[in-house]
Amino acid sequence: MIGALFSGLSGIRSHQTEMDVIGSNIANINTIGYKTSRTSFEEALVITLRGGVKPESGRGGLNPVQIGMGSTVGGIDTIFKQGALQQTGKTTDLAIIGDGFFIVSDGEQQYYTRAGDFQFDASGRLVTRNGYSVQGWNADAEGRIARDAPIGDITLPYGRRIPAKATTSVSFTGNLDSRAGAEDDPYVISTTIYDSQGTSHTLSITLRKAVDSRTGEVTPNTWTWQASLSGDEEVVSGGSGTLIFNTDGSIKEMSFDDNATALVIDPKNGAEQMSITLDFGESDSFEGLTQHASQFTAVVSGQDGYTAGNLEAVSIQEDGRILGTFSNGITQTLAQIAIARFSNPSGLVRMEKNLYGATGNSGAPFIGTAGSSIQASIVSGALEQSNVDLASEFTRLIIAQRGFQANSRVITTSNDVLEDLVNLKR
Repeated sequence: MIGALFSGLSGIRSHQTEMDVIGSNIANINTIGYKTSRTSFEEALVITLRGGVKPESGRGGLNPVQIGMGSTVGGIDTIFKQGALQQTGKTTDLAIIGDGFFIVSDGEQQYYTRAGDFQFDASGRLVTRNGYSVQGWNADAEGRIARDAPIGDITLPYGRRIPAKATTSVSFTGNLDSRAGAEDDPYVISTTIYDSQGTSHTLSITLRKAVDSRTGEVTPNTWTWQASLSGDEEVVSGGSGTLIFNTDGSIKEMSFDDNATALVIDPKNGAEQMSITLDFGESDSFEGLTQHASQFTAVVSGQDGYTAGNLEAVSIQEDGRILGTFSNGITQTLAQIAIARFSNPSGLVRMEKNLYGATGNSGAPFIGTAGSSIQASIVSGALEQSNVDLASEFTRLIIAQRGFQANSRVITTSNDVLEDLVNLKR
């Protein structure tokens, strides 16, 4: 009877733990990034009254005779199933779809979380609602990320500016009409370029069909070009040249009349001289300028200069890159959020404030980026909700309640039997 009493007591304790776990799950049904827990039971102790005996000649084998002595909690597991996403529209609200955790730090230790309700503080650091700094890599002045460097606090200083950048390359695309004659008006392509101080200048490239000076006839598949500017700027070198096309209309070669290697311009305003590469397209390619019997469509496809600008807005991409949009129209990478993956996420230890800590059984974190080294994506403007299934939790709660009641009945019944035994001597 004493054994039955203690078995019932152990069952009550086990089911009380189950009810505690279920209660915590239900309490956190609206907690961002919360992962549900599950209780597993196992036998606490087994007493062997008789061991197993193998068969012998003339006698069969005997099975073991054992008595269980109650139950205990074998484990409480965290179920890392994906939670539903809730759209918030706030740029710094982030959710991970797939594996991994955000990495945050209190300045001394790193923690891991699926709760992505972040914000920028007064110093420009990306932080959790509890002030923990989100970890990742900050970009250099050119927008480059050194992912082989240690991670640190993601910081976007208030009032960040991007300095002016002088134009060093101008690219062209489109078609030159092969039907054009020597007497036709030249075709002019204009674009805005920038010097080292961010001052804009208008560059024009004038294209004409080349003419043989001896015969006055048009030279097949050949054009001359001339660079000019609209102000007081001076073309120092590389201001004219020739374009030659293949018979299929693809560009063959481009040359300068003065054997220059680039268009050099003196802005005449105190800024540095500008050395600009003119990219009309690769040889035998149709991706730059072409020459076909169709209308002129040649335009400047891009130039790499810009004036100075102030940071106006940020956006966060699926791979965790934080992009800044500046007042000069430039979009540049400012930082990238790191995420951590564990070989055994169930080995993480729960901390307060929606955080997890690494343990020996979780394995060391593998730190990488979403969509590249880790199979995950980051959604901006959304939060991952708790993955608690309320219907399932209520079902488990009823089962735990019945288990608690049944074990209570074992205790009361054992007590009644013991009382009867005591009364036998009366």
